[in-house]
Amino acid sequence: MRLQVRRTHVWSSSYLVYRYLWPNLEAAAREATENRADSSRCVLDVGCGHKPYSDMFPGFTYIGVNNSLEDASPDIVANAECLPFATQSFDIVLCTQVLEHVPRPGRLLGECRRVLRPEGWLLLSAPFYWPIHEEPFDFFRFTKYGLERLLLDAGFSDVRIRPDGGDSARLFLSLIHALPRWLEVIARVPLNFLGALFDTIPHEPVLPANYTVIARIPR
Repeated sequence: MRLQVRRTHVWSSSYLVYRYLWPNLEAAAREATENRADSSRCVLDVGCGHKPYSDMFPGFTYIGVNNSLEDASPDIVANAECLPFATQSFDIVLCTQVLEHVPRPGRLLGECRRVLRPEGWLLLSAPFYWPIHEEPFDFFRFTKYGLERLLLDAGFSDVRIRPDGGDSARLFLSLIHALPRWLEVIARVPLNFLGALFDTIPHEPVLPANYTVIARIPR
């Protein structure tokens, strides 16, 4: 079941991802939307699912594209590697937790760049750690250096990458994923609590679960 609203709890199995991912995406959206006076003000959500992030872009025309209607509510059904939009049509492209599911991620990013206007923003997130999911369409995991290289090769600049949580959050998240279902349900709350607690210890993450990226098109 795909995400429909941004709501999580300490008893959720995905708590230690969304606890960090959502604030990072919201901060990126605020930066991308502030001081934009353009009359068009258009956002494209690539791999939109049920569009749980649409509220982050008030006053913008929000268009969601997805590869199917299965468990999704897109405005347009299309292949993310060949977007059916004119060049320089959007001010912002959002693409969250999609990059690992396309066989040619560089081509997807090239399409994102093509449809963005000069000085447009790409808001992206992708996993470094996550169990195999949505089989058989699960192809990649990304380091921060891999993401940066893909974005620079696609023509983006001012690439900034933030980890969505630290190593402790990822460690306890992976324990939740590794436990048998019956035990995971029992242990979920204490493991989530401990993961969030230990993640408050200052450190430089080397094995986070996920990354959030913000990048721009040059003038």
